[in-house]
Amino acid sequence: MHSDIYPPTREYIEGLDENGLSNLRREKLQPVIDYGASKLREGGQLNLNFICTHNSRRSQFAQVWAACISSFYGLSGVNCYSGGTEATSLYGMVSEVLKECGFKLNQIGAGNNPLYFVKFSHSAPPSVLFSKEHGDFYNPESGYAAVMVCSDADTNCPHVPGADRRFSLPFEDPGEFDSTEIQVQKYRECSRLIATEMKYLFSSIKNG
Repeated sequence: MHSDIYPPTREYIEGLDENGLSNLRREKLQPVIDYGASKLREGGQLNLNFICTHNSRRSQFAQVWAACISSFYGLSGVNCYSGGTEATSLYGMVSEVLKECGFKLNQIGAGNNPLYFVKFSHSAPPSVLFSKEHGDFYNPESGYAAVMVCSDADTNCPHVPGADRRFSLPFEDPGEFDSTEIQVQKYRECSRLIATEMKYLFSSIKNG
């Protein structure tokens, strides 16, 4: 396992319990596990593009946690991206919850859709977060899996150009609780569930 991950983040990951995942979620994750294992076998590359409608919440959580946890398990060749069916901006509560989990964030620039460099270790390159369409120049043009993390994008984006596989892995939208008393709780829950499923995914690839 990657010992270079910041201690608070490593402890957070170690505390995640994959045993609580439902059989339905395990069934949804299994094709992604099989795909990932086949790609990484014999030193290949696993490119994952997590897609939701606005690329502002769930897909950003998934990009960061997938990058971090694949590194936690010492898996090389994993490249994580995110995109939407339209571009908006990274929602502020996402960055706040990531900071709580030990990530270090550096905002680059200003405006309505700034870049964020997100680090989880002393040596690994940072994840780059900003809202963009899934076909943005920053994302891979081909040879990747499109992982649909919201039901709206899953329904309205049946074909993702360039993707060699497409997987449905929807999560509930924490944005539905914006401006409510339980907003922070719901963002923490969303982040933790995504992290737990990424831990299950990459531990299964590692130990498979």
